[in-house]
Amino acid sequence: MPSDVSKTEMHYEEMDYQAWAKPRKVIVQSVRPAGGELFFTHSFFLTNLFDAFSPKAIVRAYQKRGKMENYIKEARMVLTLIECAAIPSKVMR
Repeated sequence: MPSDVSKTEMHYEEMDYQAWAKPRKVIVQSVRPAGGELFFTHSFFLTNLFDAFSPKAIVRAYQKRGKMENYIKEARMVLTLIECAAIPSKVMR
């Protein structure tokens, strides 16, 4: 039965993967946005959190962490611009 493409659809899957000495968990987040999109976009998260949290909770935690890292990067960029503006132009020559 076809699903309703006017609603956002989200699925989470998890699998074990071992390319290191200890196994890791891979979480796949599949999202099809509302508005007539036909295909899903997939995001992959590699973690060592086993059975402590649901896949959805792990994805949310990693997304929050990524958002915070972007805020830090933006703040550093602004501080660099402020520091450069404070240097007299004669010093820059």
